[in-house]
Amino acid sequence: MPIFPRLLSNMPVMAMLTVLPALTTPCSASGRMPLLSKIIFDPAFSTENESPLKTATDKKQAASFSFIAAQKGALTSPTASDSQIEKPIENSRKDKSNSQSTPPSDANSSATAATNSVQNASLAKESVASTSSTTALSPQALQEKIAQATDLNRQNKCADSLTILDPILPSLKGHDRVSVQLLRIPCLASLGYDSKIISTYEDIVSIEPDNGAVISVGILIALSQDNFPKAAERLLLLTDKDPARIARFDRDMVQAILSQAQKQKDPTVWQELVLGLSRSSWGIAEGPDTRDPLIQQAVTVYLEKHQNEDAADLLREIADPERLMEMAISRRYEVIWPEIERRLGTHSQDSLRQFAGLWLNAYANQPDNAVFINQSIRAFILAGHLQEAVQLGDSVKITPHISDNNIKAIVRSADARFALGGGGAISGAIGRLQPLSRLDPTRRQTILPVDIRLSEWLGQSGRYYESRNLSEKMLSNLSLSLTPTDIAWFQRSAVCSMMKLGQRGQANQMAEEMRQSHLDNKQAVIEALFCAGKSEEAVNLAISTLDNPSQAESLLKLLQPEGRFPDIRPQYSRAVWSKLSAMPAVERAFLKNGRILPEKFQLRQNAPLPNVIYNSSSSTVS
Repeated sequence: MPIFPRLLSNMPVMAMLTVLPALTTPCSASGRMPLLSKIIFDPAFSTENESPLKTATDKKQAASFSFIAAQKGALTSPTASDSQIEKPIENSRKDKSNSQSTPPSDANSSATAATNSVQNASLAKESVASTSSTTALSPQALQEKIAQATDLNRQNKCADSLTILDPILPSLKGHDRVSVQLLRIPCLASLGYDSKIISTYEDIVSIEPDNGAVISVGILIALSQDNFPKAAERLLLLTDKDPARIARFDRDMVQAILSQAQKQKDPTVWQELVLGLSRSSWGIAEGPDTRDPLIQQAVTVYLEKHQNEDAADLLREIADPERLMEMAISRRYEVIWPEIERRLGTHSQDSLRQFAGLWLNAYANQPDNAVFINQSIRAFILAGHLQEAVQLGDSVKITPHISDNNIKAIVRSADARFALGGGGAISGAIGRLQPLSRLDPTRRQTILPVDIRLSEWLGQSGRYYESRNLSEKMLSNLSLSLTPTDIAWFQRSAVCSMMKLGQRGQANQMAEEMRQSHLDNKQAVIEALFCAGKSEEAVNLAISTLDNPSQAESLLKLLQPEGRFPDIRPQYSRAVWSKLSAMPAVERAFLKNGRILPEKFQLRQNAPLPNVIYNSSSSTVS
């Protein structure tokens, strides 16, 4: 299996570099990307930054003009003055929407013609450039050329853009040369000039090695070559030289680099990268689902460095109350438990009020914003207002082009419906998710949690054949690039359903394979072993996991008393972990690396929410 199959399986350079326009546009004058206040109060600010390179299908499209048309935004010199870049930035949204309306068939035919013309034109220009001198342009003339090329780039007219830029390149040095080369690179990528991209990068990095846009090019090239150590080294440099630009990098791309850096023997690069990213604004626009795990990692790094005050200071940046509660039961954070408890407040209300107030207020101001809908549903669930969470989730329509955050919102509201219990709760939750399951998971990785839940819930509702068939269908789909964690979830559901169907031999074989293979998803393996009647193996695995400080955290929340944490697990799963928690050997192992959450921090059902904010949002979702 590739190192990070969802994103980077042997990605060609030209495909990677088609995302360059989003990374090389100038940063704001203040040097910071828009923060949370910006995304909440500016209706024009977009937070739906969908990844263009998450699947194998997308990678194949990356070299086509139809893909580029959908991705290309403002591409201007990162070193141009404010007056020079103001107009392109103002018009970028309009240009992007216009380019997206280009029919793919027209774009592909244009791509073929453009490729042929640029090959001939480029050879001719290179010949002319090598045999004749080029007159230096005045600053004004140069900026006019750059503006023309920028406009052509936005229109996907790469051949025409290179026709303008290539003849002036030999006369340029320093800043100006870098600016023009940064305009050329996306077009070289679009037209398949891989070798020219490498030489162009070597040219600009020798001129401005600390330029954020140049570093960004280097990161993409390193990733395209599967050189994760070099990508991490360059990303670390970017956190120092131009941290604002990191916010433009796709979430999966950064997480792939982080994941591989963490696997290296020397943890230094990973640690410094985590701290550097935490000081940047990366992940803020995508909300706490992305940002909070990074901040938690930074807290861990500071604690490993014995910088306890720095670790405690970062707690204020963790938004989700449940994450703070999870840290409050892990002995990894024992030295800062008092600070975590102060941050939570009684019944975790201080943290909950802050989280719910922020997102419900944001949703009230922008009720169509998918990030705000998703996080508002999360706030309702944490506060025990499950019916409101269901109602808000039901307002999200399922369309073929549904956004990732809207998918997450529907999944969360289905969780709330499931947790409500009562007649029809599980069938209602299944019914809400099934239309999403019909979307193509090879193109939308956010569909996988939908199918993982369906495979489990179908089994819980007695629909064992459907559960087994869905699990086997997902496991046999080689184009999905499932992670070991994903595979373990589907195998867990398959094992439990096969046991109910009397297929004990198959179930036992799969459970044993899980025990030997999927060591990064202990919950799924332990539950599958119990389903298969291998309780002794399940108990031993639970104890060995809890004994290991680096693995124990994945099980600590599961072994808490009923009601300590918001719980949407099926009854069977809760029963398994309740049985385990009552075993003295398991309890001893648990206490080595965890503790029971003090009852005073347990979230309450129907917890009070800020009155003004709650009233304004409830009128919207009802």
